[in-house]
Amino acid sequence: MPQYKRMYLESVRAMQKQLIFTEGGYTFLAESNNKKVIKKMDHLVCFVPGTLALGAQHIPEVPDEHMTLLTLTLTLTLTLTLTLTLTLTLTLTRCTTST
Repeated sequence: MPQYKRMYLESVRAMQKQLIFTEGGYTFLAESNNKKVIKKMDHLVCFVPGTLALGAQHIPEVPDEHMTLLTLTLTLTLTLTLTLTLTLTLTLTRCTTST
């Protein structure tokens, strides 16, 4: 197996094992700092579902290993988080400008 394919698959497996967690029906991707898991989801996580989808598409030896459920649940969590954030921001903006 080529080096970069092996590295990608090892990274995805480690991410699934150590950094993915679910709370309240939502799937989150935590951060790791000096082997300490920090339950905080950075804005750059939005690129992960697309990366997983591309990996699944271009690595046929491992079909759907990391694509289906993880990609969908992460995308759903990110979409709902963004929608809630925008809704709260707009609501707060309207409240502060109308007073």
